[in-house]
Amino acid sequence: MSSKVAISLTTGLEDAEKVTIALPIELADVATDPVRVEVPKDVLHHAPPLEDHSPLSRREEEAIAGYFGVRPY
Repeated sequence: MSSKVAISLTTGLEDAEKVTIALPIELADVATDPVRVEVPKDVLHHAPPLEDHSPLSRREEEAIAGYFGVRPY
């Protein structure tokens, strides 16, 4: 499965640890409330951070998909 859709989430409990990342939608169960993410915490903490909330470029999408091991399209 591949998709251009991603969700953003903020990791970390303390302000100094918080990082916002993009996560490919196929790695999240959006049918649950709250959304469930089945990705190890260390993988999330080392994911490429989002600098702002502007639309992702194709290069950013490919980097995120490659990091998480999914197809970008």
